[in-house]
Amino acid sequence: MQPLQEVQNLAAVLNQQQSSSSSIKASMAASAASSTQEALPVFDLSSFLALKGQPAPQALQEQCQQLAECLAQTGCLVVRDPRVSAAANDTFLDMLESYFSRSEEAKQAEARPELAYQVGVTPAGVEVPRCLVEPEACRQQLAALQAEQQPTLPTGPDMKWRYMWRVGPRPQSTQYAELNATPVVPKGIPQWCAVMNDWGSKLL
Repeated sequence: MQPLQEVQNLAAVLNQQQSSSSSIKASMAASAASSTQEALPVFDLSSFLALKGQPAPQALQEQCQQLAECLAQTGCLVVRDPRVSAAANDTFLDMLESYFSRSEEAKQAEARPELAYQVGVTPAGVEVPRCLVEPEACRQQLAALQAEQQPTLPTGPDMKWRYMWRVGPRPQSTQYAELNATPVVPKGIPQWCAVMNDWGSKLL
């Protein structure tokens, strides 16, 4: 076989493998989304918001009951709120991704350890999981779960970064100064306050 033919054949195999891999990933993503939708119903809030204080018809009362049962049985809800757009979520995520892509040294400027990290950024390795502080209590809770439902116990501090941002006005007087300290705004992101407050208000 000529060298050129060998290269062409190898390229064809690699392209086929890449295509197969992409198909598998797409299939897995679709399957995961489908499984989530099957396990958790989506509750559309449009009909509830349209009531505007009026008595709910029987159909909506039944939906409320289903919503309550879903929360009681699964501990979570999937809702569709017409007041919250996907674009607002994208704007929030894009901004946070841009911020957290900064170097660790740069992000340290927003850390406030003297306020117990209750505002601004919390670096990786600061927070310690409760199971490391009270391991026996966690083991007892895990023992009460079925084997397939038991999570893996953490072995060290939390390695993710997070950002604390208060939503809503701060109280004029408070006993908890750390919780209500002046917000920390990263330099170089002029839209930070507007985006954080907008998305936070939508979540509330």
